Amino acid sequence: MDALNHDGPADPARIDRAVCGQALAPFVNPVTFPAAYAKAWGEIWTQIATYPRVKEEPPLKAYARG
Repeated sequence: MDALNHDGPADPARIDRAVCGQALAPFVNPVTFPAAYAKAWGEIWTQIATYPRVKEEPPLKAYARG
């Protein structure tokens, strides 16, 4: 947020050290976070497991061969 609110890169001197001790990012609800996190990973792994796969690369098209 520091880099977005100021010109140039973020400056660590402008960042309150207390943010390092926060368990979650601002606006993350600690009550709903565990379920949302589990749901997100469930969906990620479902996509990885069910995404269509091919057994081998298709042959190169004539225009791609030199």
